[in-house]
Amino acid sequence: MRSCPGRKDGVRFSGEFSYTAHFDGRQYDLKNSRNDTVTLELVDPHTVDATYRRDNQVTQKDTWQVSGDGQQMTLSTAGTLETGQRVTEKLSFKKQ
Repeated sequence: MRSCPGRKDGVRFSGEFSYTAHFDGRQYDLKNSRNDTVTLELVDPHTVDATYRRDNQVTQKDTWQVSGDGQQMTLSTAGTLETGQRVTEKLSFKKQ
């Protein structure tokens, strides 16, 4: 994940799927994803909420939370797979 060129209020994500989006609550298209769009909202200086949609239905909600010292990020996910199965997970990343 990297900042958007020329702007400080968004990200460019590239992995199994990709997108470029800003923290403005608008829907942005996803590429190579089972979902169609993502919406990013800056909750506070350390927290971002991401909402993913498929066919205008919310399929997944993520919360990215960075520690005050910037050394750790926690990603919490709750969503529904195409099969209807509910998924929740929490991942922690530490800066080295």
